[in-house]
Amino acid sequence: MALTPDPLVSLITPVYNGSRYLEDLIQSVLSQDYSNIEHLIIDDGSRDNGATRAILEGYPHIRWWSSENKGQYATMNEGLLAANGEVICFVNADDLVAAGAVSSVVEFLSKHPRYDGVFGMTTRVDSRGTPVPYFIPFQAASMFFYPHFAHISHCSLYVTKKPLHELNLLFNASLTYNGDYDWMIRIYESGLKIGFLRRELARVRLHTEQTSQKNAT
Repeated sequence: MALTPDPLVSLITPVYNGSRYLEDLIQSVLSQDYSNIEHLIIDDGSRDNGATRAILEGYPHIRWWSSENKGQYATMNEGLLAANGEVICFVNADDLVAAGAVSSVVEFLSKHPRYDGVFGMTTRVDSRGTPVPYFIPFQAASMFFYPHFAHISHCSLYVTKKPLHELNLLFNASLTYNGDYDWMIRIYESGLKIGFLRRELARVRLHTEQTSQKNAT
């Protein structure tokens, strides 16, 4: 779908006890070379003696609020429904937006109006933000292969908001660990056209406190 000139892009971040890395994420958004960004952060009832709230209170440009803890995917739905942007992306509190990512996405979607979204490549980094070897097979494969390869991170997927609302493509809040996998499969099955941008759009941090590491088998 065709975007308006310089469309608002909403970056949506659910956070729970995320004070350790949250400021790094905020700075990665502030350093973008695209200015029309809404960074929406929802504190999902953090229990960290106010550390997460204290960080958020230091950035008056951020649109944020706190609510009772209801889980990551319910919180992501809350953000999706509240976002004002034409284009949305979900970025976790411990992840980073790659330099120039948002402007690259807007340029791609503006030049290719037949696409409803676009995904790019993701780098894995350690707790200090240093890239680490992490094999992701077929990163450039189309979304058709996502159910088989799970090669797309939601922080590297930007989607226009209108069709998400029209098709009621919300996260399944009853899921605990794989709601993003389920969501992206439903995006593909809905017929949305998702392009590929051959560049890094996000950095996912690997550390011992993240949910995927705590529940790895």
